[in-house]
Amino acid sequence: MKLRSQLAILLIAVFLITNTMIGEDMDSYREAMLEHFKNNIGFDKLPPVEHSSRGVVVAWPDIRQAPDLGPQWQILADTTWWERNGGIKNQILGRGGERLVFTIFLAQAGEDAARMFLLDKVSQTTMAAIPYIRGPANLGTLSLTAGQPIDSVAWYFSNVVFQIEATNTALNILPLAKSLQSLVEGRLASNIAAYAPKPRSVMVSNRNAPIGQTVNVRLVTDQDKGQFNYVLDLEFDRSQISILSQNDDAFTLKGLRPGPAKVIAHLIDKRTLVSSSLTIDLVFSQ
Repeated sequence: MKLRSQLAILLIAVFLITNTMIGEDMDSYREAMLEHFKNNIGFDKLPPVEHSSRGVVVAWPDIRQAPDLGPQWQILADTTWWERNGGIKNQILGRGGERLVFTIFLAQAGEDAARMFLLDKVSQTTMAAIPYIRGPANLGTLSLTAGQPIDSVAWYFSNVVFQIEATNTALNILPLAKSLQSLVEGRLASNIAAYAPKPRSVMVSNRNAPIGQTVNVRLVTDQDKGQFNYVLDLEFDRSQISILSQNDDAFTLKGLRPGPAKVIAHLIDKRTLVSSSLTIDLVFSQ
């Protein structure tokens, strides 16, 4: 029995060491793949980013009205949420078996955040190599395409990232990309923060609540209940807080363990994707 136990321990140790080596090798491979990709597209040779409060402010139109799209496209999904420094809009269009996926990300943190988002977006692949190459030079600051014929195009301009992906369609997506690019070129505001949603106040029923007690939070905004054009996205530690319910401008929560906690409320304008964030500090007690 003692020998059997020793063998079992040895096998477990070998398994853990092997898995660690595989994980390390995989991380090294992905890093090398990303560096090779960045070199191919000239990523590190892009002009230095000027830290500025400028950014794109435009009411995004109905994409079905875009030139060169053609008739009979229907919106199958349309979602907006907060992701890594900004608001993101994802829209799926269908026409029979044809599919188009439009993604627009507006970085509240500026051009550098947009540039890194583009790199992360196109490098998320299970393929042996990142499939994108440099795209048209007149499409944003940096554009990338994949497929022959092209079935995906991604690019960034100022603080905005775009991606169009096509499936089961012969539609040329580059004219669609250029129409979106032309839309934003003349829409740079000197201070994008001036266009961000600004709650007038935050109402919290109890900032010092016992664990398990329901806490009601409401953001008082300039939006009418019948025409609420903001998306409220919450960021919090799930080991500390449980969100019980949420609607347009309000949510309820309870504490799960004692101590200080916080909820970061990201408020995104669905029309422009310009966003703002505010922190709600709480303390939970036994």
